[in-house]
Amino acid sequence: MAGNLQLYTSVYVYVDGNLLTEHASVKIARKSNAQVSNSVFKGFSGMSTGAPIMEISFESNVPATGIEYDVGPLLAALRPVELTLVAANRTLTTKGFWTDDDLGHGVNAESKMNANGMFQMAQWE
Repeated sequence: MAGNLQLYTSVYVYVDGNLLTEHASVKIARKSNAQVSNSVFKGFSGMSTGAPIMEISFESNVPATGIEYDVGPLLAALRPVELTLVAANRTLTTKGFWTDDDLGHGVNAESKMNANGMFQMAQWE
């Protein structure tokens, strides 16, 4: 008997309209950057607005034939990119910059490339 089993979504990553077929994971962290307001009398008084931002990172497999999406030239040029994520019949599209990347490999482990970036706040539609 299946019980309460259901199918869960995958997240597809597009950079400048190109699907990343080798990506293994993606992480989105949306931050309000609000600042805590404290006072001597009230203690915690509330929050003041900040500049909202999204930090987005992805991890990709690296086949022997080459890196599918190399953020290195974009880092050097500080060229903005458009990133679209598709999950559960919804999309999130934003623009921003890659801030760093790294490549790793080890014994009995696949080669992986990680990229991290700062992007404009966006909502799932």
